[in-house]
Amino acid sequence: MKNQRKSMGIILLLFFLTIVAAACGQNKNEVPQDNAAVFEEYQNKIFAFGVVRASDTYNITIDFAANLDKIMVKDGDIVQRGDVIAVLDIDDYNLEISKKQREINMERIELERLENNQRKLSNDLKYAQSLYERAVDELNKNEMLYQEGVITKSELDGYSKAVQENEKAVRNLELSLGSANTSSPEIQLQKQKIALLENDLANMRNKLKKDYISHNQIVANVDKGVILDPGYFPGDQIVQGKKLLSIIDLDTIIVEADVSEEFIGHLKIGAKAAITPLADRSKSYEGTVINIAGRAIERKGETIIPVEIEIKNNDYFLLPGFNVDVEIEK
Repeated sequence: MKNQRKSMGIILLLFFLTIVAAACGQNKNEVPQDNAAVFEEYQNKIFAFGVVRASDTYNITIDFAANLDKIMVKDGDIVQRGDVIAVLDIDDYNLEISKKQREINMERIELERLENNQRKLSNDLKYAQSLYERAVDELNKNEMLYQEGVITKSELDGYSKAVQENEKAVRNLELSLGSANTSSPEIQLQKQKIALLENDLANMRNKLKKDYISHNQIVANVDKGVILDPGYFPGDQIVQGKKLLSIIDLDTIIVEADVSEEFIGHLKIGAKAAITPLADRSKSYEGTVINIAGRAIERKGETIIPVEIEIKNNDYFLLPGFNVDVEIEK
């Protein structure tokens, strides 16, 4: 920043001397208009040094059992959406998914058996209830006949016994069903078991449904990005949750400029900026101030305020880490 201030001072001094020299050949009260305009333009700008950064960096992680079969990129490689970054060996994980599906299928068969059994018991209960009701009717009729002396006491007792046996059959079937009108506890437990297994299966499958996973391949999930920190080699077992690599999204690059504290009062959100990369000074980019840090920091002995500048005409030449010169309108 000290060098930057010195450069700015030299530039302003040269312009001042040029103006004075030109004025010597003219009326003392006249100032060359072109030089004055340029001088005023420099007065209305803030000069700063900046570095290109990316707002979004995606960590590629795998949260299921897998081995790295192939790695197709290295640190710093530029990739486009859909480019294959790595190939995984997920045969064991797919086998686990298949096993879980078979387990669910077996439990569904068991549920069907229980429900069929319940339906049979329910039908048996209805039939037993009809027999019981018929036996009660017969008993009532034959009690009148007994009172009239048409049948004997022994015959009446036979009808009473039939009612008792049918009533017992109804009660036994009701106990077997658990309840005459609702599913048995056993069926409810079986349904809950299946629901838990299906939830496990859905979670297993969802781990494969990420925008950077295509079958057994890891692919770029940004329009244009830079590979950062590949952490595995072919044959490595991937640690679940540990970053495989990162992808810097080049569509989210910004400039982080260091603005000296003495100029911060002239800076506002939305101010226009011109960005010139040191890598190619023939290029120029338009920018807009989108954020001014809420606190100052000390850097190389200077007190500065970090300022973020959005790049309007990004052509992917600017890469993270590039140094740039910035001119910001006051």
